[in-house]
Amino acid sequence: MNAWAGPTLAATRIGAILQEVWWSDSFHPSPRTGAPTAIRHRAIPSAGACYPVQTHVLCGQDGEAGGTRAVYDHETNRLVRLGRCTLGSGTLVILTVLPQRAAGKYHHRAWPGLIADAAYALTAIAAVAARHGLAATRLDDLTPHGLADMAGLPRHGTRHGAWPTGWRGRAPELAITALHLGNGAVPALEGLTSTAAAPAELRSHGSSPDVSSLAEALGEAAGLGGTAAAALSVPAISTSALAARRSMPFADMHSSARRPPTPAWSAGLMKVALEIAEGARPTGCSLHLVTPHDHAALAEAVERSSAQEWLRMSDLLVLFTAREGSTPAHLVSCLWWATLAAANLVFQATDERMRTRSRPVAGWTDAHGGAARETTLSGQRILHAVALFHEGGAAS
Repeated sequence: MNAWAGPTLAATRIGAILQEVWWSDSFHPSPRTGAPTAIRHRAIPSAGACYPVQTHVLCGQDGEAGGTRAVYDHETNRLVRLGRCTLGSGTLVILTVLPQRAAGKYHHRAWPGLIADAAYALTAIAAVAARHGLAATRLDDLTPHGLADMAGLPRHGTRHGAWPTGWRGRAPELAITALHLGNGAVPALEGLTSTAAAPAELRSHGSSPDVSSLAEALGEAAGLGGTAAAALSVPAISTSALAARRSMPFADMHSSARRPPTPAWSAGLMKVALEIAEGARPTGCSLHLVTPHDHAALAEAVERSSAQEWLRMSDLLVLFTAREGSTPAHLVSCLWWATLAAANLVFQATDERMRTRSRPVAGWTDAHGGAARETTLSGQRILHAVALFHEGGAAS
């Protein structure tokens, strides 16, 4: 992870939003000892608690930090001033990913998880911004190279020896998506530039995996246009609900305090999931609502999830799928749809009136296209899922 040096930006609205989304004073416990680890609890879920997403900020000329280029340092809870930018209005949040930890843990299954992590971050930022009265627009037509240029970052794929001197020896960040916050029209971005100081040092070392195929697919998907913006029409989320959001612990799934879901609970969540998923759904994508009585679908989901047997404990499993044989670019568009919709569902489920806990599920294996038997999800590749649990009086 890169460590950033520079003056801390004075109190700003975007700084407050990012602190609420990313910061916590508590830490994940070690699964082996129960002692706190170095990984902070965060409102945003991340596959394997890898947290690869980094947050770069461009402040428009009309704002409280007009023309400032900054970065949120996730380890020190500071919005660090790096330089200047030419953004006309609003705030542009550019998300990058450092894929080392995710690739080390999930190998070939890592890159869908990188998109999922970015989608949950985008959705949380949009939900908090909505409470601050700011509209959020995802800029889904920008390529990784275009995003890097706007942020003043080295382009992915550039040989390290050709990087600006200050960046040599630092971790390469892949620019993956961007979100514009503001109530006016999105300003023209042609010719937008930034000057940004390089990271001061590398916090943690590790070999950088080859994500060139992901970068290429992201670039091609950007050319398709209009794939996911509607998924960011998310309701505002309260400070307390966001702070309390945690993925359902495995131990709680077996709690004797759990009660079966009521028909009204199941029907209500199904309605919400279907409404969310209809937004900007790409061709060939589908939503599947799996209940505990759907034994065949549950068995297949467990098989395709690297045998995560705990899925059988869910009261409702929401599966997002795409047609087998999709091109990489189309698959990226499908993944954005699936993960943005899933994130919307997870954050809406934090409303205490829904009496729901959730656990996102990433890292799915490919569908078995050559299988001789006919399966519940034949011809479909599972992209992402959300397991939902009825609180029903269980301790939260």
